[in-house]
Amino acid sequence: AERERPTVLVDPTKGWTVPASDPRYASLTLRGIALGGDGWTGMTLPPSATVALELVSVLGAGIELELADLPSGTHATARRCETGGLVLAGAGVLAVSDSIVDANPGVALRAPVGEVELDRVSVGGEVRVRVLEASETIFDGHVRVEDRFRGCVRYSRVPAYSTLPRVHRVAFDTSVRVVSRNRRDPAWWRLRADCDPAITRGAENGSEMGAFSSTQLAERMAGFERRLAEFTPAGLVTGIIRID
Repeated sequence: AERERPTVLVDPTKGWTVPASDPRYASLTLRGIALGGDGWTGMTLPPSATVALELVSVLGAGIELELADLPSGTHATARRCETGGLVLAGAGVLAVSDSIVDANPGVALRAPVGEVELDRVSVGGEVRVRVLEASETIFDGHVRVEDRFRGCVRYSRVPAYSTLPRVHRVAFDTSVRVVSRNRRDPAWWRLRADCDPAITRGAENGSEMGAFSSTQLAERMAGFERRLAEFTPAGLVTGIIRID
């Protein structure tokens, strides 16, 4: 109906199971779905050849989505999502982009066998993975990578005591200042105006790191300031006040 959103309820005691006659879906896509509610603590997604999460929101901090027993070579993707912890239980690759993955103070990403690829992601909580490729990502918790001879962390913010593969232009222990830590707040994980420039201008293209990198807010604000100064009449003082 108009102004109504379809809702799928999954029994928290049973999870999502696949019949024995159908051991694996050919593909699984979750798009535009909010997960959460009283008594719901997480869900294991059934094995599939391809798994895609798009515009998915998880409403509880302690909720985990587990991608179990993925065949070798399988790619699971999460794009423009807001989730709790993500677990890649089997082989394969988990690729996350333009998203928030926050399980603080727990483990946000866990992949003991597979590989994890992050592009423009804000990660709250610890990371425990075997192989990691990360670019323009904010890690707000300890990162431990088992295979340090594969992968790379570049243009990212990482705690100094982390165990990493190769690094390139990484900001260690820089303070992360965000507008809100409340996942139900529209400003959740948005960087504050007084956040360190190493983060707000630390991406490869000069924009901010993290989930909002694609908005290029730093460049837009800088361009607006130049135009504002150019067209301000003599004797007047102007400025920009952010209302977060």
